[in-house]
Amino acid sequence: APVRQKAPGKTPLCRFGLDRAFETPEVRVFLMPIQAFVSNMNARRQSPEGQLWLAESREIVKLGLPLIFTQLAQMAIITTDIIMVGKLGAFELASVTMGVTMFYFGWLIGFGPSAAVAPIIAQALGKDPNDVETPRDTLINGLWAAVAFTVPVWLLFLFVEPALVWIGQDPKLAKHAAEYTHAIQ
Repeated sequence: APVRQKAPGKTPLCRFGLDRAFETPEVRVFLMPIQAFVSNMNARRQSPEGQLWLAESREIVKLGLPLIFTQLAQMAIITTDIIMVGKLGAFELASVTMGVTMFYFGWLIGFGPSAAVAPIIAQALGKDPNDVETPRDTLINGLWAAVAFTVPVWLLFLFVEPALVWIGQDPKLAKHAAEYTHAIQ
């Protein structure tokens, strides 16, 4: 079948008047490094090393997608809270935002040691699949670390209001932020 060539001025960009915009020297100078990068990446992708890199990248993305979706879901929950409360007023939005910030500060402190357990166990089992001592010790130490962090985080949640007042926040705002923090914990 013969290859059809587009008639001049019949590109999708001409509908918006952009077909001539890409012909200017300024735009060409801007696009040259981008075009060089794209052609370089296409050449690398065709090589055996590039194929291996792409296969590894796909596997990493498969492993990372649940983490990405989890983080996006957590941000969506916070965003939803802020959008809903934002309609109530600036004071309410400020108090909820401070409450969420205090909650996630404590959550991150408490979550850190727990999150470290799985990679340490995976590394130990990857090194020696028959090793049961290291994963067991790691799990026990992770549980103790979680218990050790529970008390300070619980105290932080219990005393959100005085903590916010101590760092210079409005007492009325701190009171509402503490109420919200207590509600979401």
